[in-house]
Amino acid sequence: MTVNEALEKMKFETRLIDYFMKEGRITPQDYEAYLKSLGDLSDKSTTIDLTNFNESSDL
Repeated sequence: MTVNEALEKMKFETRLIDYFMKEGRITPQDYEAYLKSLGDLSDKSTTIDLTNFNESSDL
């Protein structure tokens, strides 16, 4: 796999989005389309109640 192929596979990697936009590899419209293509996984999520969370306590 070449470097360009590896970068193409990672073009929507969260840590690289800003970099790729600055480099012109993706546009804000590309990113928006990608986000819209993702499935809704909210039914598989878990709610965490932090109401009584104390930063000094162990989790």
